[in-house]
Amino acid sequence: MKTLLKIFLFLIIVSNISTILSQPINWQKLYNGPNRGADLGYGVCQTNDKNFVLVGSTRTPMFTMYVLKIDQYGDTLWTKIISSSSLVSDIYTVAPAKDGGCVFSGYSDSAFSIKLDNFGNIIWNKKYQRRNVQCYKIIETLDSGFIGCGRIIGEGGYIFKINKNGDFEFDKLFPDEYLAFKSIDIAHNSGYIVCGTIYNTPVLDTAKAYVLRINKTGDVIWEKRYYELLGLSGKVIKNTGSGYILCGGASIYFNPKPTETLATKYFMKLDTSGNQIYFKEFKTVETQYLGDFQTINKNQFLFIGGIDSTQTTIITTNGLLTITDSLGNIINERTYQSTRYIELESGIVTGNNEIIAVGTWGVGPSFNHDDIYAIKTDSNLFANPVVRIINQNSVLPNEFVLFQNYPNPFNPRTIISYNLPNGLNGIVTLKIFNILGKEIITLVNEKQNVGNHSIEFHGDNLPSGIYFYKIQSGIYSDIKKMVLLR
Repeated sequence: MKTLLKIFLFLIIVSNISTILSQPINWQKLYNGPNRGADLGYGVCQTNDKNFVLVGSTRTPMFTMYVLKIDQYGDTLWTKIISSSSLVSDIYTVAPAKDGGCVFSGYSDSAFSIKLDNFGNIIWNKKYQRRNVQCYKIIETLDSGFIGCGRIIGEGGYIFKINKNGDFEFDKLFPDEYLAFKSIDIAHNSGYIVCGTIYNTPVLDTAKAYVLRINKTGDVIWEKRYYELLGLSGKVIKNTGSGYILCGGASIYFNPKPTETLATKYFMKLDTSGNQIYFKEFKTVETQYLGDFQTINKNQFLFIGGIDSTQTTIITTNGLLTITDSLGNIINERTYQSTRYIELESGIVTGNNEIIAVGTWGVGPSFNHDDIYAIKTDSNLFANPVVRIINQNSVLPNEFVLFQNYPNPFNPRTIISYNLPNGLNGIVTLKIFNILGKEIITLVNEKQNVGNHSIEFHGDNLPSGIYFYKIQSGIYSDIKKMVLLR
């Protein structure tokens, strides 16, 4: 009878683990940088180890490049600040590399690219000749190199190509003071397709979406301008296999105030020669903006951005995810609210059709309290309530923190880290429990100094399952869950 009961309990545990691991893991998380100041999120990619890299900037006290890697649960694996000779430097865009790690670029005192491996080690950090470059998008090319697009401030649109080692190959400047390229993709047959915004004057209403088709060395094959609506901008362009999709923002007149305008988003379908074959604008009574666009499949599109809320006396911006069919009819849409604002800048759709979007969350009463914001969801667009993450390298001495183990899930070893605050005088205990609450092992049982501590847990002789680790010292205690998966 006891044997049957044990088998029954074991089957329940295995079933629960399978259910947990097979279900979508949805969350919203804030990531507080190393100096508790303004932290801005701009880009995201999935690396070949199935984890995610978020990029942006942190104020230290000037803005500098900031990278963090998270797992599928949104828990931090590592963070990295990359210093620059520039007074201000930001990472705007990141691309996964086929051989592992990621490559990113952005804004600094000159054009640059940096490659990190899966553990945050710098493979290369290279600067190029052009000055005052803002790179808004970088992608991996068919020859395993990378190509980026953006602008040179005050000069015009800019494209640069590097090889797989980060060495410069070519660049192109398209002179026009008000031209900026925002997106680039591999074109049909060969070469690249680029989009951006061009103005007759600096006035928003004169903006036109601009698409450029170039060959493998950056020479122009054709160019097109589109101005179906007032102030049309080109933000994202994608190769669909049979043509292109161009997305961006526009100004529209709306009722009941036909003399006023507000911002909205649009998309259009183009053939392989850039001719328009379909146009869709999103009718709205509140200002919307587009941060990014992704295809879920050939019949479903994902729009990532935000919407202004005027329901209070203070206008706030909420995050907005919209899933449509191939004609732009809305299938599902959800806003993600903040007390101040959420600006969603970028997103991806994984091979499992999971959605990851990243941006900035206004936390405190001023700009100096912003956090990097990330959301992981699925086609239902549901996500659990926001959790704020204090990264290990930003913990102050007066904080008691138990970090998520890494890796998680693990097989069979993992690292558990924690921070002990000033004034802690008692014995510190760290214990492991199984899902039934039975103590498995005591890892720590002693007095320890203040600061960060790490210990490796070996699960060599344990079966797959959910386990808990608990730390306690005096009035302080915390507990977290981990999964051993063989």
